[in-house]
Amino acid sequence: MESRRRFTHKSVDAARTPRNATGVALVRTSDHVASVGAGVGNVVAWGSFRDGRRVGGLANSLTFGRRAMIRIWNAIVFHALPATVALLLTSVAVFTLDRRTPVTTILGPIIPPIVQPGQVAELHFSVEKYFDYEGNIRRWLVDSKGIIYSLSDVPAEPGLYGSRGKIRVVRDFPIPRGISPGPATYHSRAALWRNPFQQWLWPLLNEYEYPFIVQDKGN
Repeated sequence: MESRRRFTHKSVDAARTPRNATGVALVRTSDHVASVGAGVGNVVAWGSFRDGRRVGGLANSLTFGRRAMIRIWNAIVFHALPATVALLLTSVAVFTLDRRTPVTTILGPIIPPIVQPGQVAELHFSVEKYFDYEGNIRRWLVDSKGIIYSLSDVPAEPGLYGSRGKIRVVRDFPIPRGISPGPATYHSRAALWRNPFQQWLWPLLNEYEYPFIVQDKGN
């Protein structure tokens, strides 16, 4: 009876040994898998960190470039553009508000002083020139009954550019055939300018009158 018990105990121990060995092998295998997984995880984490650093560096570079462009744009909008507009407006104001007359007109006679309808008369006058200028002169006649007769516009007589002093001017004009006899007046309105701003915004205006006599053809 004792031999059977011993045999039975031995058999049980022998039967349990392979199971324990298998469990130990499984534990060891799990440890190897965990080590490999940890290694792979470390590699992936390192790669992610490296790529993240690259992406972060690119983002920082783009952010810096954008900030630089914003600074440049702000400098243009808040400094350069207002300064340019102010300079332009100042130039326009200076040139437009320059009201110094470039010329003084010295009135002269109409020859002949007594004219007849249909005749051509001449206006003689002089100008004292101080600055170079350009201009346009509007002309018209008013007869003894107050009727207005328009004449063609003529350019101003600036003389040679750079020249100064007195300039003599002769202008001819026709006497309308239907003009009434008696005292009449030759009118001229000169619009002068020294720069384009004065020409389009505020030219210098001078108006003159020259009397003459219209004689009836019957006399």
